[in-house]
Amino acid sequence: MPSSSPPPALGRARSSSFSEDAARFLDDRADAYSSSSILHRRPRAVSYDLSSQDASLSLPPSVPPSSSAAEELRRTHAYMLSRAMSPAQELLNAFTILPGALLSLLLLLSSGDRLTASNSFPMLAAVAGTCLHAPVSFLYHYLCATTIPPGYPRSASVYRRLDQAMIHLNSACYAYALSGSLAYFLPCAAFNLAAGRLLFSERVRPRRNKALIALSIVLYTAPVARRGCWGAFAGMWALVLAGCTCFATYPVGGWSHALFHLIMLPLPALVVESAALL
Repeated sequence: MPSSSPPPALGRARSSSFSEDAARFLDDRADAYSSSSILHRRPRAVSYDLSSQDASLSLPPSVPPSSSAAEELRRTHAYMLSRAMSPAQELLNAFTILPGALLSLLLLLSSGDRLTASNSFPMLAAVAGTCLHAPVSFLYHYLCATTIPPGYPRSASVYRRLDQAMIHLNSACYAYALSGSLAYFLPCAAFNLAAGRLLFSERVRPRRNKALIALSIVLYTAPVARRGCWGAFAGMWALVLAGCTCFATYPVGGWSHALFHLIMLPLPALVVESAALL
């Protein structure tokens, strides 16, 4: 009886390294999904039944089942499946990320005589950060609704990594917007650049990624407290804490991520308004 062997990953040489094993795993689980070809084909509907998903995982052959790498893959896969959403829910996620960017842009365009030499660039930075992040996040959620299957492939997707990297870019822009200081912006930008680079490491580490995003929020809100703008500071952190609670607890199931976006919707406008006071 002929022995069966796993199909080789598309366009990849066989290797025992974790990165190539993970890539081979993605090829199998994502139905020939690859980041290099996805932009050149028509998105197709994802037909999966969330109620039938389980946390089982077909490990790459060179990853021992009892190894720490295997356990890490299983944990990430199970975590992502526990938060899997239907295509309709992901589409709502995509569209609820846009209003905050539009609102901040409208605030800037209507500022008129409020623009001064000291606040014009900070206000522009606030709007730029929000408007650069929003379309990337929209694309990620849209692809989750149409192309990228749930589980580990979604966690390791280049589009999820780009979405989180743009959050760090947004945080760096907010650090300048709320401080008006290049001397403060530069170390914050360096931190966010380093955190963004970690997102593209071969192993997906959700806890580390969330901790670094939380620290980036601390960094960009600190100048608001230093300026004594306690109302704006309290408002920002009220939104952040409410949003994080919703994100962590998922109070309305798969619709919770869209609710998280709506809770955070006023934050970009609050950043623009705070930057206008510089």
